[in-house]
Amino acid sequence: MFQDNRVKTGSVIALLLGIPLTITLVLRSANNHYQSLPFFGPVMVSEQGDTTYHTLPNFEVASHQGDTLALNNELNNKNFVLHFFTAGCPGNCPEIFRKLKSLGEEYRNLDNLRILSVTLEPNGDSIEELQAFEEEMEITNDQWHLTKGADSMTNRLLKEGFLFKGERDTTRLQR
Repeated sequence: MFQDNRVKTGSVIALLLGIPLTITLVLRSANNHYQSLPFFGPVMVSEQGDTTYHTLPNFEVASHQGDTLALNNELNNKNFVLHFFTAGCPGNCPEIFRKLKSLGEEYRNLDNLRILSVTLEPNGDSIEELQAFEEEMEITNDQWHLTKGADSMTNRLLKEGFLFKGERDTTRLQR
């Protein structure tokens, strides 16, 4: 009887140790199917070996909703989709806005998501035109901001932030 209890105890211990070991082996042998996102822009390594990746320069834009949004304030610790447009853009702009609208609707309940549409014609697209464009595109998502900043800020964001090497050509974007 004493020996029978030792066998039962040994079996329970083996089972308790075997289950986590089996799970660990299965998980380590499984293949994952994710890919890391690539990093764009310069990567700097300090003398101490710390790696610093490219980041967007700080920017500040005025929203059609009357807000001012800045990367280091209102957008700090937020996820955002940023895209460039003009309020009178013909061609595929309405299609892009429909896709962004779909994205905004799908993630409407995420408090930390913002969609920023930055005009490439800050001197030509007034806040009133951005508001009219919002109505035309039937944008009802408060997380989505049609914005404009100073022309120099837009250029800096394009060149330093998004590493755009060419010249801004808005002639094909004219009304």
